[in-house]
Amino acid sequence: AEFAFGRIIAALIRGETTIVEEARFRTAQGDLVDVVVHVTLPPSDGQWQRVLLMAMDVTERRRAEARFKQAQAELTHVSRVTTLGQLAASIAHEVNQPLAAIRLMAENGAALLPRDAAPEVAGNLSSILRMTDRIARITDQLRGFARKAKVENYTLSYSGFKPLKQAFNDYQQRVPKAKFAAFCQEVGLS
Repeated sequence: AEFAFGRIIAALIRGETTIVEEARFRTAQGDLVDVVVHVTLPPSDGQWQRVLLMAMDVTERRRAEARFKQAQAELTHVSRVTTLGQLAASIAHEVNQPLAAIRLMAENGAALLPRDAAPEVAGNLSSILRMTDRIARITDQLRGFARKAKVENYTLSYSGFKPLKQAFNDYQQRVPKAKFAAFCQEVGLS
């Protein structure tokens, strides 16, 4: 408050006729109040015969502005989290479709692989299957993080995708029943 009055006096000495300053005062009860002080020199012959002084308590307005800024910050945060959730869902969706196809092709390759084939090929196909499972878990966790849902690991089922279901049915017709049953048991479809 003392600095505000010092600036007001300095402005009056410089010849300014209207001065507005903000200050914080302590009331007799010990509360702090924000005040806007308007000082005006009415037209005169150059002497300070009259000074108009008006002080307005703006404490509640400042509190309302602070609450508004807090609400605005919270709204901005919610907006960002919502955008993050939409982005996460979109990424998960775009990754899961080709991932399902990659997994099905690896499963088909493993089932069609002759028993006397190079063990490196079977190992590579097994690695592809493990990686697709890992990527599926990661994208599911990404979606779960965005919606704050409990994420659980589970085996993916691709039978709901029509093109993949058709490929699965075609594979079933080409492979002998015993080998197909062993494949289903191995990938957990039995």
